[in-house]
Amino acid sequence: MAERMDRQEVDAALTRAGLTQLTEAERESVASATVHLLRLRARVRAPLLSLATEPAVVFAPIGTAEASR
Repeated sequence: MAERMDRQEVDAALTRAGLTQLTEAERESVASATVHLLRLRARVRAPLLSLATEPAVVFAPIGTAEASR
């Protein structure tokens, strides 16, 4: 289970994002949500399938098929 980011990590992330004008209540709200954000990031970055299993879409632009005849 993901753990909450400590205050220094939250402050550094907010600074990188350009969110330096937040109130203390807003900073605490962001800090309390970091557990959910870390879980989401872990799920998004986890590879489920290789790229080779992705479907490919092949199409001919309009006019190309007629020009080759």
